[in-house]
Amino acid sequence: MEEFEIKAHLLNQKVCFSNNILDGKKEWINKENLHKQDYVFFKTKKGLRVKMQYSLSSCWMIDYDIQNKYFILKKDSKIILKNIIIEKPLLHAPEQLFLGLYDYCSVKCMFCPLAYSTNLKHYSLDIICSDLEVNKNKNIKSIGLTTAVPYSLSLEDLADELCLVIKKIKQKFPNLPIGVSTKCPSKLDLLHLHQAGAEEIRLNMELYDETLASNIMPNKSIKEIKKSLLHAVEIFGFGKVSCNFIVGLGETDESILNGIIWCCQRGIMPTLYPYENITSSHNIMSSIISTFSTPSPQRLIALAKQHYSILKEYDMLHVQLKTMCPSCAASHIYPPTDMKEYVFK
Repeated sequence: MEEFEIKAHLLNQKVCFSNNILDGKKEWINKENLHKQDYVFFKTKKGLRVKMQYSLSSCWMIDYDIQNKYFILKKDSKIILKNIIIEKPLLHAPEQLFLGLYDYCSVKCMFCPLAYSTNLKHYSLDIICSDLEVNKNKNIKSIGLTTAVPYSLSLEDLADELCLVIKKIKQKFPNLPIGVSTKCPSKLDLLHLHQAGAEEIRLNMELYDETLASNIMPNKSIKEIKKSLLHAVEIFGFGKVSCNFIVGLGETDESILNGIIWCCQRGIMPTLYPYENITSSHNIMSSIISTFSTPSPQRLIALAKQHYSILKEYDMLHVQLKTMCPSCAASHIYPPTDMKEYVFK
């Protein structure tokens, strides 16, 4: 089994540490994420990064051998991966500071944790500067900046605030690449973000099926996001723009593949994220959320192979983004890094 296929089986699974290594390793467990859950990051022997939820009740376990080399196994079963490297996350991810301005959102996409967040905290420039100061001497390779859309701000105001933060980050880390993700910026806002110092941008369609999207993301227009994506490529350049699609919201494989093709034809890097379960106490949302499901490893593997094939066809396998989710790639199969040694059959 290829390592990317093993990764497909581990995504959205839970893992724990053996009693031998848990003590003193609390820094390996990351809580800086939208779901407010505990996660563990590790890299495989071939360099594939994987994120798993940490849980003492998991059937998967991380342990080490007499040579102090870590491995992952199913409890009372055979070793699945040898020689893994457990990574200490910075903010949200290893090697990348992932900063967010707002954790509550007016867009209310039904699959997103921010739609149900009661955290009204504003991560102001002062707070972000404090995070930058705390982490300045750590192994930072890039910085990702994202935000929800609060009720009180227009998209233009939000872009202006993002520009202020980007400029401050550039003052402290002039040589680090900065990536930014926001909802549906205008061409002028995109230009301002790029001029402020953002090198890459991530604008997510999430769904390519417009009918399905209108039910699940009623406040988000696929046509408008496409327009923003085209402007982003014009301003940021080929291979500097990425777009996510979520797998498990009721979409067909055909619609996902059509979305991948649409992006690749325009120099946009598409990524495929398996849906992560969330809950809602709202009756209408609960009934819709109940139709979502975590995709099977077999579906993820099949989509990854077709994703790889399309990227190869449009000469995008060589594209290596330096920031945001494509750079981390712990929560999804990312062909440019996870399938480098894969021989397409």
